[in-house]
Amino acid sequence: MDPLLDFHNDEYAALKRQVDHLIATLPSAAEYEAAKGRMFAGFDPYVRFLTGATGAPAATVRDALVELSDDRELFGMLDEGLQALAGYARQGVRTGEIRIHAHTVYTIARVMKPAVMIETGVANGKSSALILRALQKNGSGTLYSIDLPTRQETAAAADDGLLPTGRQPGWLVPGQLKGRWDLRLGDARELLPKLRAEIGAADIFFHDSLHTYHHMRFELTLANAWVRPGGTIMCDDIQDNHAFAEVSRGLSPVAFGTLGVYRAGRHA
Repeated sequence: MDPLLDFHNDEYAALKRQVDHLIATLPSAAEYEAAKGRMFAGFDPYVRFLTGATGAPAATVRDALVELSDDRELFGMLDEGLQALAGYARQGVRTGEIRIHAHTVYTIARVMKPAVMIETGVANGKSSALILRALQKNGSGTLYSIDLPTRQETAAAADDGLLPTGRQPGWLVPGQLKGRWDLRLGDARELLPKLRAEIGAADIFFHDSLHTYHHMRFELTLANAWVRPGGTIMCDDIQDNHAFAEVSRGLSPVAFGTLGVYRAGRHA
């Protein structure tokens, strides 16, 4: 953990405790996912993080979070899959469930209104689904997602349990949200440079794939050269090593627990 970066760990831990209480008290996964938005909107340290990440007023950030909470259609579409994920989690399978920051990426996509957004690391597709809903609400934008294909016969062991055995990356994303989605399966080191050459500049880059120091530095360094000046770069699991703090130095990064955000500078 980099001593120069404020992770707001106490506030993050406090918000996770509130989320855990919701999980324990609400009867379905879809209901607790929906309830989180309004709860987050009332948690000032989290709202301040999002205002720093987007440059938008606190009221705009809160509106996006409340909008997500009130989106019963979305959580109705996700209900069966979320219930399955909750069941897998109870069986001891790590499902890559993001308790807080799926709402973060929704809010940033909704507020920043990207024409082109890149996501690495799809897993079950919960964050992908929320990003795609934000783009759908915006009425514009395409999400390009990259992940390794699942090895069906050894998924739980070989993929660290992020995907339940027999599931493919993005299985949670409903068909109604796939119109703005371009999912590509393969090695990010091979696919990302090809994608950059194909589509040109990006507006938002979200790293959530392999969280080793060298891979995070590769993706974030590429993002610094790829994302247009003033665009947004997000990175999950920034606490795992110093890559995020090093690559974002001088670019006014903000962080909340495991996720960091900064605005892109000049192209390399």
